[in-house]
Amino acid sequence: MTIILTLLAVLVTVATTRAEIHETDYKQMVGTLNVLAICVQTSDAANTTTYTTQSSAMALVQSRTLQSSYNRLTLNYTVAPNVLMLPQTAYYYNHINSPETRFETLRVDCATAAQQAGYDISPTDYLSYDRLVVNLPSAIRIKERVYTQYSTTTPSPLQSCTSWVTAI
Repeated sequence: MTIILTLLAVLVTVATTRAEIHETDYKQMVGTLNVLAICVQTSDAANTTTYTTQSSAMALVQSRTLQSSYNRLTLNYTVAPNVLMLPQTAYYYNHINSPETRFETLRVDCATAAQQAGYDISPTDYLSYDRLVVNLPSAIRIKERVYTQYSTTTPSPLQSCTSWVTAI
C-alpha cells in the first residue's frame, strides 16, 4: 500500500506544463492528467508483468489520486497491452555511470519504443500524455533517486520490476 501511495505522490507532485492542469495557491494540482503506462524489456531481461496486473495497479493509483485530491485531480490512463522492447540490453543501461544520463537514456528509449508502437508520444514531446509510467524489468537497476526536470523514480507496486514516472 505504501508503494502505491508513493507512486501516487509522484504522479501528483511532478510539475506539468499542460494547459488543463494548474497549481492552486496551495501547490496542489487540479484537472486531468493523461497517463500512458508501458511495460518494457530488453533482450537480456524479460518483463513478466501482465496487462491485467499493470491495469489493476493503474486503476488503484487512479482511485487514490481522485480520493486524495478531493476529486480535483483525475487520471485518464492508457495501459499498453504488449511489452515493448528497448533497443539496448539491461547490461548497457546498468553500466551508464551517471544516474542522470541513465535516466535520460531510458526515458528517451522508452518514449521512442512507445512511439514506434503507435502511441502519440515522442522523446521531446509527450503530445497526448502528461506522464509516462514505465514498468522496467528488475534487471535494470535504478536505485538512485534522481529528481530532474525529466524524471522521478519510485518503487513499483508491481512485483519484480520498477515503475518509473516521467514528465517533460
